[in-house]
Amino acid sequence: MKDKDKNIDNFIKQNLEIQEPSMNFSDNVMEEIYALDLKKDKALSSLMQKHVLEEPSIDFTSRVMAGIEQKSKVLAYQPVIGKKVWFLISSVIVFIFVYTFIKMDFAITENIYIENLQSRVSNLFVFEYPSLDISPIYVLGIFALSSLLFLDYFIRNRRVAY
Repeated sequence: MKDKDKNIDNFIKQNLEIQEPSMNFSDNVMEEIYALDLKKDKALSSLMQKHVLEEPSIDFTSRVMAGIEQKSKVLAYQPVIGKKVWFLISSVIVFIFVYTFIKMDFAITENIYIENLQSRVSNLFVFEYPSLDISPIYVLGIFALSSLLFLDYFIRNRRVAY
């Protein structure tokens, strides 16, 4: 190929020395370029014919699909907090709102409907708790134990999907 490039370069150099190039100068240059391209195309086609693809094996499709299935396993989403715990959390929040609504002081308001509603609701939830003399350390211990049990439950029941 380098010989052809040198031939083209020599041909151009020889014709550059002439003040006026011949009439078929560009045709000759283009013929040399086309000949070089034709030679490259023939080399490429012979190379492609040497390495012709053979028919794939019978189980080629099944092997490829098995490889795709192995790589495309979907991770199952497992929420950290389950539905029951969310229900418990929402119940506690609702209880807090109801309790604060009951214990609110409506003396400032002048709306009689809200006062009637508040009095009806507060009469429904009147509780008298017995006085308990419990040590704060005992309450803290129960809280810590329940927290550890709760954490142990989530760690044991966590399912990891790979």
